[in-house]
Amino acid sequence: MSAFTSNLTACKTALTTTPVTLSGGRGMLILPAPGNANNGSVLLTANLGAASGTTCTVVNGSTVTATGASSTYLQGNWAGSASYADNPSARATFGSVKGADEVIYMRENF
Repeated sequence: MSAFTSNLTACKTALTTTPVTLSGGRGMLILPAPGNANNGSVLLTANLGAASGTTCTVVNGSTVTATGASSTYLQGNWAGSASYADNPSARATFGSVKGADEVIYMRENF
């Protein structure tokens, strides 16, 4: 967890299951809501190489050292670099958009 934006800070949300287990190339990340008036985003990066960085395992707790998966063969050219040594990442955003009540996330493929 890194690159926090707005008024979201470290450990206002946390991964509820660590380490994340992959099955068939898929895994589930669950982040609890960061609480009232804590909006913003956080960058989540899969640590496929050696252990580095920090993560939160308890909301409002302290950061802990992240572990590595030792699966560098899953790294890719995600950032357009010259080598396939980048870890995949995604951004989780809280409190910025109010959409339809019955839809949490919708993605269309064309």
